[in-house]
Amino acid sequence: MLSREDNELLCRVGPGTPMGNLLRRFWTPAMLSDELPTPDGDPVRVRLLGEDLIAFRDSEGKVGLV
Repeated sequence: MLSREDNELLCRVGPGTPMGNLLRRFWTPAMLSDELPTPDGDPVRVRLLGEDLIAFRDSEGKVGLV
């Protein structure tokens, strides 16, 4: 069984945490590109690894996430 401290270390994924720093080194699926169907359509809010982000499709139809 994990101690409370070890559990916190492994479960916290926010910015600046050990596990958050590790997971940010890899691609993490957030949504399907089909969920952003039209260029210059409404952006979609995404919460990923404890951060609030915005997904969008630009005028050329390319998907972005900031």
